[in-house]
Amino acid sequence: MNKVPNDTAVPSAVPTPSEPLECTGRSEPAQSAAPFLLPQPAASPLVMGVTVAGGLAGAMVATRLVERFGPARVLLTGFLAYAVCGVPFLVARPGPVWLGVIATADALRAAAAVTAGTTQRSLQQLCPSELQSRAQQTSVSLGAGLRPAAGPSMPR
Repeated sequence: MNKVPNDTAVPSAVPTPSEPLECTGRSEPAQSAAPFLLPQPAASPLVMGVTVAGGLAGAMVATRLVERFGPARVLLTGFLAYAVCGVPFLVARPGPVWLGVIATADALRAAAAVTAGTTQRSLQQLCPSELQSRAQQTSVSLGAGLRPAAGPSMPR
C-alpha cells in the first residue's frame, strides 16, 4: 500500500522488486495464482538473454540453411515457426516450468525471425529497382498481415 498526501491507502499496481512475478494475463494483481519462483528482476533478464541468444543463433545459421534448403523453404519455415512459437504465450501459466517454456519459445521465435529476415532482405537485393517497393510490401504483408487476427484470441 502506498500513502497519498491525504493519508488514504492506495493499493500498488506495480510489484516491487522484492515481490514475486505473477503472470495471470490480466491487468489486475493475481489473488490465487501461484507465483513464479524467480523474483521479477531475475525472470525478465533471463528470458531476454535467452531470446538474444536465439536471435544470434539464427543469424549464424541463416546462410547455411539457405545454401542447403533454398531461400523459399527457409522463408516459409521461418514465418511458420515464428507463428507457432507464439502459441506458448497464449497458454502459459505461472511457474518455473512455463518460464522455461516461454524462454525457449522466445529463443526459437527470435531465431526464426532473424533467419527469415536475413533471407528476405537478401532476396530483395536481387529484385530490379522498379520492383523493390513491391518486394518490401509483400514481405511486410507476410510478416505482419495476420497480427490483427490474433486480437480475438488474447485474454481480456
